[in-house]
Amino acid sequence: MPKKDMDYFHGHGRVEYNTPQWLFHALDMEFKFTVDAAASKENAKCDQFFCMADDGLSKDWTNETVWVNPPYGKGITAKWLAKAYAESKKGATVVMVVPVRADAKWWHDYAMKGEIRLFRNRLNFDNDHGEKHYAPFATAVVIFRGYQFKLVSLPEVSAMGYKPNKK
Repeated sequence: MPKKDMDYFHGHGRVEYNTPQWLFHALDMEFKFTVDAAASKENAKCDQFFCMADDGLSKDWTNETVWVNPPYGKGITAKWLAKAYAESKKGATVVMVVPVRADAKWWHDYAMKGEIRLFRNRLNFDNDHGEKHYAPFATAVVIFRGYQFKLVSLPEVSAMGYKPNKK
């Protein structure tokens, strides 16, 4: 791997990487995102977005279709996966691009509970100046979908007009 790629991903404490536009576009066509939960003003992919100052981890994503290219780093990625999984349980659909870390606790605790799409080749991330850098790791898209149906209680069903047979 070229030194400039290694420096880009491992040097200078960098944890944010711009999403390749082709990848976002393809997934946006499928999911129609409403919010980018981990963006900056310069790289936001949606009109509605949360930047570092907004703290997307503290926001409610319920009933949103969320795009997340989270900061990558020890302890950081895990927090974003945990949030995405929890928000999907409240009705959000969350699509994330994350490093493949099949040996990490967070991968087993969260990523494997979602739909995982793997790439044959390593992704080419853009930097802030338009240069491309191949990731030194495999990357996956992880999808957590909100519930597709909801179980309702007998009082809720009764309120909708259902009358149980009494025998």
